[in-house]
Amino acid sequence: MKRAWQDTKALLGGWPAFISIIVAPSIGFGVHFWRDGAEAISSEAYIWALYGLLPLGILLVSIFSWNLAAAPYRIERDRRVRAEAALPRDFKKDATFRHRKRYTLRQVAVLMAEDERTEKIILHDLKQNIQNADLKPSFRNLNEQFQIRMIRSAAFSDDADDIPDTLEIEREELQRFLPKAGYNLPPWLQDSPERIPQ
Repeated sequence: MKRAWQDTKALLGGWPAFISIIVAPSIGFGVHFWRDGAEAISSEAYIWALYGLLPLGILLVSIFSWNLAAAPYRIERDRRVRAEAALPRDFKKDATFRHRKRYTLRQVAVLMAEDERTEKIILHDLKQNIQNADLKPSFRNLNEQFQIRMIRSAAFSDDADDIPDTLEIEREELQRFLPKAGYNLPPWLQDSPERIPQ
């Protein structure tokens, strides 16, 4: 609720918009009422309410409803961006990363790439295949599952790069997918699953 309200306020202009749309006309009506009485401002107040406040209220409720529906996705996206920024880039040297049951998209891209440019291309390709449902991620929670469904349906974003780098893929799924997608199966994925440490 808090995130939805913050997004709605930001979209509608926040306090400056509130002051210009509600407070300033109210002061004007107050001065007009004090000077000329209630009868003089009744028609003007009616028009202001009908053509100003009513549509604004409908717009506010509509935008707030949309932001409320999008809040879980946006909160998860913000959390993901913070988590991705905290990921170390030197895990490629750690041998235990080569024998895991699950890998994040970023880990797969780093382990497969020779340089940073290739890493970005592989990462984008993996995300594109998740969006197209050719590569099946391993969801850690319902927010991740909801986010991927929203991206696939283009309800909140149709950009594959909105898929989090921290999304995990099972080892067996990578072994199935990479050869089909035209990649050579890297040596770190050719180990038998029985020898993989927990």
